Amino acid sequence: MPCYNCTVIMKKFLTALVVIAFTFSSCDKVSGDETQGGEEFKNNPNEAIVTGAATDVSYYSARLSGWCNQKGDKGASVLFGIEYSLSDLTLYPTTVQATAIDADNRFCCTITDLRYNSVYYYRSYVYFNGIKTYGKIESFTTKGISSVTTGEVTSIGCRVAKISGIAAFDEPTDEDRCSFSYGIEYTSDNDFAWCGTCIADGKDSNNSFYCELRDLIPNTHYRYRTVIHSSSYPYCLQYGEERSFTTNASSENSPAGSVAMGTVVVRDDGSEYEIFWAECDLGATKPGEVGDKYAWGETTSKGVDESTYDKYTYTENPSILPKTADAASVNLGGKWRMATEQEWRVLLDDRITEMGTEKIGAMYYPMFTSKITGKSIILPACDWYEDNQWYSSWTSSGVDDSVAKRVRIILSNTWYTDVWYEKRYICLPIRPVTE
Repeated sequence: MPCYNCTVIMKKFLTALVVIAFTFSSCDKVSGDETQGGEEFKNNPNEAIVTGAATDVSYYSARLSGWCNQKGDKGASVLFGIEYSLSDLTLYPTTVQATAIDADNRFCCTITDLRYNSVYYYRSYVYFNGIKTYGKIESFTTKGISSVTTGEVTSIGCRVAKISGIAAFDEPTDEDRCSFSYGIEYTSDNDFAWCGTCIADGKDSNNSFYCELRDLIPNTHYRYRTVIHSSSYPYCLQYGEERSFTTNASSENSPAGSVAMGTVVVRDDGSEYEIFWAECDLGATKPGEVGDKYAWGETTSKGVDESTYDKYTYTENPSILPKTADAASVNLGGKWRMATEQEWRVLLDDRITEMGTEKIGAMYYPMFTSKITGKSIILPACDWYEDNQWYSSWTSSGVDDSVAKRVRIILSNTWYTDVWYEKRYICLPIRPVTE
């Protein structure tokens, strides 16, 4: 049996052979990651394999180098590369094998898919005849986000709020390359999770940005925070502090003959206006009563037998009916008019209103109750289809010279609502609105 000292001497001898035999068939020309001389290659003559510096470090990638002090005969089969990890390199590190080495036995590896703002540990290695020789462990830190600040609410309405934020990066030139986006994430107290995100269009010279939140609910408390994320892998997410605001309340009072339902509408430019719904349909005298029916764009009511194309007289093709072709405006005067598609959709929003029924006499009628004001409007159950009660009404929104938008509400086992296309010559009820 060999003695202990002989075994130690033999291991040292084999290790020396590995170092001396460290040669490569591709040393003469570099391909793939090009290697260059300089500070990144720390030529320490006391080390057989040297771990070089990390260069070109970004949010998600870095260029790592290695260098061997010993040279031997060309043609030996040797593997070399970099091991790296977020923690102890002895526990399942990631290995990247270099594909090229220069005449001075220097090589580089580019690693990607890193986490932003994280410390990584790495070392170079050489593998020959089943034995791995390592360089020293070095470290680097990926670029990060230097400042994420949730700003103030600069303006607020019933359904719109403008909020500021700050998003500053360690390396501003990398923002576009890393596909970073930033904005405001928000939620109401009625939601179980963050329900919406508004992405900013850009920042000013102070790294400040502004977001306009829309489609909010009147008189509702919201929480919000700045969020920064990357749309490219590996996805990163960082939040600012959480803050809150409450939207303005809608009107409790309404013009005579109308009901305040909390239906505040946002225009394309971000301004708001509130509409109030008539207590009953055009031509009716009380809630639940069936009113007159009109073809779209006509201002004189018709009977069901006149819902035919050959008796249709309106020939214009507006996107929104003008007052002269709006039956509610012509017959009621003042600020009364037909509701647009957008205005109907606000009323149908289940965050604004709740569908139910109201019993009048022996009949049940569809009813909207506002979650904002607590007030209600009743619709006539004017038609039956396949044993289902349903109500349909024109909007003032046109599509083309043959169809326009109408709203339909069906009462079966559950409520069904939609806004869809209808032939313009069909005669339907109208529920007026006013501002």
